[in-house]
Amino acid sequence: MHDHNRGFAENRFDLILTNPPFGSTTNLAEKPYLSTYELGNNVDAKGKKKPRKNQSSEVLFIERIWQFLKPGTGKAAIVLPDGILTNSSMQYVRDFILHKFQLLAVVSLPQCAFAHFGAGEKLLSSLSASVQQAKSPMVMKPYLWLHRS
Repeated sequence: MHDHNRGFAENRFDLILTNPPFGSTTNLAEKPYLSTYELGNNVDAKGKKKPRKNQSSEVLFIERIWQFLKPGTGKAAIVLPDGILTNSSMQYVRDFILHKFQLLAVVSLPQCAFAHFGAGEKLLSSLSASVQQAKSPMVMKPYLWLHRS
Protein backbone atom coordinates (compact mmCIF):
# COMPACT_ATOMS: atom_id res chain seq x y z
CA MET A 1 0.00 0.00 0.00
CA HIS A 2 1.01 3.56 -0.48
CA ASP A 3 2.47 5.54 2.42
CA HIS A 4 -0.70 7.62 2.76
CA ASN A 5 -2.70 4.41 3.40
CA ARG A 6 -0.42 2.90 6.07
CA GLY A 7 -3.21 2.55 8.64
CA PHE A 8 -5.54 0.91 6.13
CA ALA A 9 -5.12 -2.73 7.12
CA GLU A 10 -7.28 -5.73 7.96
CA ASN A 11 -8.68 -6.09 11.50
CA ARG A 12 -7.99 -2.42 12.33
CA PHE A 13 -11.28 -0.52 12.03
CA ASP A 14 -13.67 0.17 14.89
CA LEU A 15 -16.41 1.55 12.63
CA ILE A 16 -17.14 1.47 8.90
CA LEU A 17 -20.04 3.44 7.42
CA THR A 18 -20.43 2.83 3.70
CA ASN A 19 -22.65 2.94 0.68
CA PRO A 20 -20.75 0.63 -1.70
CA PRO A 21 -21.03 1.11 -5.45
CA PHE A 22 -23.91 -0.89 -6.94
CA GLY A 23 -24.25 -2.36 -10.37
CA SER A 24 -20.65 -3.07 -11.30
CA THR A 25 -19.40 -6.62 -11.65
CA THR A 26 -15.97 -8.10 -11.10
CA ASN A 27 -15.17 -10.67 -13.78
CA LEU A 28 -12.78 -13.55 -13.01
CA ALA A 29 -11.24 -13.43 -16.49
CA GLU A 30 -10.33 -9.74 -16.02
CA LYS A 31 -9.64 -9.78 -12.26
CA PRO A 32 -8.10 -13.11 -11.18
CA TYR A 33 -8.14 -11.96 -7.53
CA LEU A 34 -11.91 -12.67 -7.47
CA SER A 35 -11.25 -16.29 -6.47
CA THR A 36 -9.37 -15.11 -3.34
CA TYR A 37 -12.70 -13.91 -1.90
CA GLU A 38 -14.89 -16.41 -0.07
CA LEU A 39 -17.86 -14.82 -1.85
CA GLY A 40 -15.97 -15.10 -5.14
CA ASN A 41 -16.37 -18.87 -5.04
CA ASN A 42 -19.20 -21.40 -5.25
CA VAL A 43 -19.07 -24.26 -2.77
CA ASP A 44 -20.73 -27.53 -3.75
CA ALA A 45 -22.46 -29.99 -1.41
CA LYS A 46 -19.14 -31.78 -0.81
CA GLY A 47 -17.45 -28.51 0.25
CA LYS A 48 -15.37 -28.17 -2.91
CA LYS A 49 -14.74 -24.57 -4.00
CA LYS A 50 -15.09 -23.47 -7.61
CA PRO A 51 -14.41 -19.85 -8.64
CA ARG A 52 -17.42 -17.82 -9.75
CA LYS A 53 -17.18 -16.31 -13.21
CA ASN A 54 -18.24 -12.93 -11.80
CA GLN A 55 -19.50 -11.24 -8.65
CA SER A 56 -21.18 -7.91 -7.93
CA SER A 57 -19.15 -5.18 -6.27
CA GLU A 58 -21.60 -4.76 -3.38
CA VAL A 59 -21.23 -8.44 -2.44
CA LEU A 60 -17.44 -8.22 -2.47
CA PHE A 61 -17.66 -5.06 -0.34
CA ILE A 62 -19.47 -7.03 2.38
CA GLU A 63 -16.55 -9.44 2.64
CA ARG A 64 -13.96 -6.65 2.52
CA ILE A 65 -15.76 -4.80 5.32
CA TRP A 66 -15.65 -7.95 7.45
CA GLN A 67 -11.91 -8.23 6.77
CA PHE A 68 -11.21 -4.62 7.82
CA LEU A 69 -13.27 -4.59 11.05
CA LYS A 70 -11.70 -5.37 14.40
CA PRO A 71 -12.73 -8.89 15.42
CA GLY A 72 -15.36 -8.90 18.15
CA THR A 73 -15.73 -5.13 18.48
CA GLY A 74 -15.84 -3.64 14.97
CA LYS A 75 -19.15 -2.24 13.72
CA ALA A 76 -20.42 -1.37 10.26
CA ALA A 77 -23.49 0.18 8.71
CA ILE A 78 -23.88 -0.66 5.03
CA VAL A 79 -26.43 0.48 2.47
CA LEU A 80 -27.27 -2.54 0.31
CA PRO A 81 -29.66 -3.24 -2.56
CA ASP A 82 -32.91 -4.84 -1.47
CA GLY A 83 -32.16 -7.95 -3.56
CA ILE A 84 -29.29 -9.07 -1.35
CA LEU A 85 -31.75 -9.47 1.50
CA THR A 86 -34.70 -10.82 -0.47
CA ASN A 87 -33.62 -12.72 -3.61
CA SER A 88 -33.38 -16.49 -3.16
CA SER A 89 -30.27 -16.53 -5.37
CA MET A 90 -28.47 -14.40 -2.76
CA GLN A 91 -29.00 -16.82 0.14
CA TYR A 92 -25.26 -17.58 0.26
CA VAL A 93 -24.59 -13.86 0.90
CA ARG A 94 -27.13 -13.76 3.75
CA ASP A 95 -25.53 -16.92 5.16
CA PHE A 96 -22.12 -15.20 4.99
CA ILE A 97 -23.51 -12.14 6.83
CA LEU A 98 -25.09 -14.27 9.57
CA HIS A 99 -21.94 -16.36 9.94
CA LYS A 100 -19.40 -13.53 9.97
CA PHE A 101 -21.30 -10.72 11.71
CA GLN A 102 -23.41 -10.22 14.77
CA LEU A 103 -26.39 -8.70 12.98
CA LEU A 104 -28.11 -6.09 15.15
CA ALA A 105 -30.53 -4.49 12.71
CA VAL A 106 -31.88 -4.39 9.20
CA VAL A 107 -33.70 -1.14 8.49
CA SER A 108 -35.91 -0.69 5.44
CA LEU A 109 -35.54 2.72 3.90
CA PRO A 110 -38.41 4.30 1.97
CA GLN A 111 -38.17 4.34 -1.84
CA CYS A 112 -37.80 8.12 -1.76
CA ALA A 113 -34.56 7.86 0.30
CA PHE A 114 -32.63 7.03 -2.87
CA ALA A 115 -35.24 8.11 -5.45
CA HIS A 116 -32.76 10.33 -7.29
CA PHE A 117 -30.74 7.13 -7.95
CA GLY A 118 -33.84 5.08 -8.85
CA ALA A 119 -33.13 2.39 -6.26
CA GLY A 120 -35.00 0.79 -3.35
CA GLU A 121 -32.42 0.07 -0.65
CA LYS A 122 -32.06 -1.49 2.76
CA LEU A 123 -29.60 -0.31 5.39
CA LEU A 124 -27.84 -3.02 7.35
CA SER A 125 -27.26 -1.14 10.55
CA SER A 126 -24.59 -1.92 13.14
CA LEU A 127 -23.21 -5.16 11.80
CA SER A 128 -20.95 -6.04 14.69
CA ALA A 129 -18.02 -8.14 13.51
CA SER A 130 -17.80 -11.20 15.71
CA VAL A 131 -15.22 -13.01 13.65
CA GLN A 132 -16.20 -16.67 13.61
CA GLN A 133 -12.91 -18.49 14.11
CA ALA A 134 -13.14 -22.26 14.49
CA LYS A 135 -10.39 -22.29 17.10
CA SER A 136 -12.39 -19.98 19.38
CA PRO A 137 -15.54 -21.68 20.77
CA MET A 138 -16.44 -18.58 22.81
CA VAL A 139 -17.45 -16.46 19.78
CA MET A 140 -20.98 -15.12 20.10
CA LYS A 141 -23.57 -16.24 17.58
CA PRO A 142 -25.24 -13.47 15.57
CA TYR A 143 -28.33 -11.64 16.79
CA LEU A 144 -30.94 -10.80 14.20
CA TRP A 145 -33.35 -7.92 14.41
CA LEU A 146 -35.37 -7.23 11.30
CA HIS A 147 -37.51 -4.20 10.58
CA ARG A 148 -39.49 -4.22 7.36
CA SER A 149 -41.79 -1.39 6.34
